[in-house]
Amino acid sequence: MTKDGKKVCFAVSIPTDMLPKNLSRAESRIFVTFRPGENINNEISITGGYKYKKKSQVRVNVGNSNFKFEIKDNFAWLVSYDDEIRMIRAMKKSNKAKVIGISSRGNKTTDTYSLMGFTDAYNAARKNCRK
Repeated sequence: MTKDGKKVCFAVSIPTDMLPKNLSRAESRIFVTFRPGENINNEISITGGYKYKKKSQVRVNVGNSNFKFEIKDNFAWLVSYDDEIRMIRAMKKSNKAKVIGISSRGNKTTDTYSLMGFTDAYNAARKNCRK
């Protein structure tokens, strides 16, 4: 896809399980994004489908690895490129990721993502966005 005339590619996944079940919220997603026109590669972001609680963090567990994402409104990002690479490696080896966030209303959510097919989706996005 293109945004403002610049190529953008991403691997994206939706949760296989969302808790609590009765909480009304928009779609949750986890993305790995490539924007070659901006020299952005391997950018991992998450949306829980709601605005996150201020000064909170989103915690992600992939296999035996844990990651803390910084939040802004309804998105969360890893701050360190090294952590992004470490998380991508973990995602390639694991079959699921668990994302825990807290909404601005104080609701704790736990979303579980299947990582089956992640490596293929990641490689395709990376290949499609080569300069």
